[in-house]
Amino acid sequence: MRPGLLASILTGLATAAFAWLVSLTPAGKLLENQYALGLLYGLRGPLLAPPGAVIVALDDETIEWLRESAAEPDSHPWIVCIPPEERRSLAQLRGPSSLPRSVHACLLARLKEIGFRAVAFDILFSVPGAEQDDSLFAESLRAHGVAAILTGVERAVVRDGATELLVERKVEPLPLFQQSAAATGIFLVPKSGGPVYGYVREAPGFENTASLPDQLQALLDGQAASVPQRFGKRAFEYLWLYGPPGSVPTVSARDILSGEESDAVRALAATSAALVGASDPDTSNYPDSFPSFFQGAIGTDISGVELLATAFLNTHTNTALRRLPSAQETVVIALFAFALGFLARARSRLAMFAAPLAGLVYVGAAAFLFSRLHLFVPTATPVFIVVPTAFLIAVVVRYRFARGLIMRLAPAPAARRMLTKSTDRRSTAVTHDATVAFLDLIGSTSIAEKVPPADFNSLLNTYFDRAVENVEKHRGQIAAFTGDGITAIFTGTERRQNHAVRACLAVTDVLAAMERVNADNATLGLPALHMRIGMNSGEVVEGEIGARDRFNFSVIGDVVNLASRLEQMGKTLFPGENDVVLLGETTHEMSVGAGFPFRDCGPCEIRGRDRPERVFRLELPHRG
Repeated sequence: MRPGLLASILTGLATAAFAWLVSLTPAGKLLENQYALGLLYGLRGPLLAPPGAVIVALDDETIEWLRESAAEPDSHPWIVCIPPEERRSLAQLRGPSSLPRSVHACLLARLKEIGFRAVAFDILFSVPGAEQDDSLFAESLRAHGVAAILTGVERAVVRDGATELLVERKVEPLPLFQQSAAATGIFLVPKSGGPVYGYVREAPGFENTASLPDQLQALLDGQAASVPQRFGKRAFEYLWLYGPPGSVPTVSARDILSGEESDAVRALAATSAALVGASDPDTSNYPDSFPSFFQGAIGTDISGVELLATAFLNTHTNTALRRLPSAQETVVIALFAFALGFLARARSRLAMFAAPLAGLVYVGAAAFLFSRLHLFVPTATPVFIVVPTAFLIAVVVRYRFARGLIMRLAPAPAARRMLTKSTDRRSTAVTHDATVAFLDLIGSTSIAEKVPPADFNSLLNTYFDRAVENVEKHRGQIAAFTGDGITAIFTGTERRQNHAVRACLAVTDVLAAMERVNADNATLGLPALHMRIGMNSGEVVEGEIGARDRFNFSVIGDVVNLASRLEQMGKTLFPGENDVVLLGETTHEMSVGAGFPFRDCGPCEIRGRDRPERVFRLELPHRG
């Protein structure tokens, strides 16, 4: 298997494992249930709620109207259904929770008169009220025959030493109401601090109690709701939300009590259930309200009774939001993450665009399944975790590839400067003391004429490999390749040896390595390779040389020019000889005490220079 393919596979597996682990964490679940659902609901938009439910809202209008009824009973004939001793209490109403039970009795009687097939109260009738009031409500529950009431939970914080414990306790309606109602049921909506997205259908302590939406559907069907079978386990049901508060048809309890309900409400009654509870889409911070993915026009939250109506309609129309089984979700996340991790590791120029594009396609597919099939596939981990991770991997891979390329095209210090600078424009060149060496292959044109192209290419690559290895072994840097020539630079930043000595050691080792290569070539019938080398020391300019927006790395200066001339002088001073190494006077002075054998060639005329230069030859025992 190719190393690149193996690296891509391993990257894909690592990305898949990381995504799977994130999806199991509380943060991963929070991302999924809050942000992913918010994204999908935002893409889907609000919908019309299906027929089957009408909310009877105990709203501010109803409370204010009831207060007026107490003040002017003659103007409100409906009040006769309220016991006289309770009528005065209407004037002190503070909100839906303070309504006398006789008001609920009147409301239930009116709902039966209008023709609603079933009624559910999203109200916990667990505290005794006035005896006559309670009796009236119980009698009304029995008379209606298909009314369900809520069984709830009471939460309290109990301190155990230094530890605070949240204790949940089942709260039953009063026995009088339990016996009178057709059914009781639970409807527990967890408050997570974010938008509500579901309800608890089964919970410990409620093993023999069905959920209120299920009970209401059973009453509507003329049956008894089945009791949950998964005792002791918490079963969570996702809600298929329709839209902002008020999306489910809503009528004020005032209109029902006063007999002013609309014809539309009467038409719906024959095929719908009525759900009674505190709700006012036009009032913010109303009791029993929850944050929602859809907010009202003034930022109002959704009421508990509208959530109950939503859950009932989901059950009634069999359109509840579904999630994949956990094993299938794991497969979806792992496959998506593996594919993006695999592609991100590829060196293709399109690799960085694969992750964002795949994320858009995935969101589109998830939105389609969500809107059309009511299927909630894992979205947060693939989109919010995997896509950025894969993009980051692609960026890192491309950066490392580009960095490696630049490190090959320029000496390491210059490459690091180019990688860390904040502009892509040409930077200022650096001036420092160095030894420059020009290495040139002798007779390469003739060799290319005599051997096949593949063999010539192999010979050149071997020559370059050995030269670069030995230059870098002595902490030199390759400044440029020019045809079959090499420009090497040894800077003065090393304290252990001066740069001229390191340059002499490097070229000595290069020529020794080439002798071994020539021995191998002889056995293969290939020609020997020989060089001419010129070296000079002094101040050079190193950096990005060229136009403002197009340049390459180079070294320039009089020292560099002289080193190049010395390499060319090898064939005029010593015609017919191979592996000639000539040095300038400064290089000789810096390395004369290092034990190298030098020959003084005397002052020599250099083409293009005004005065002669003293030239030295580095004598080598292996010189051909």
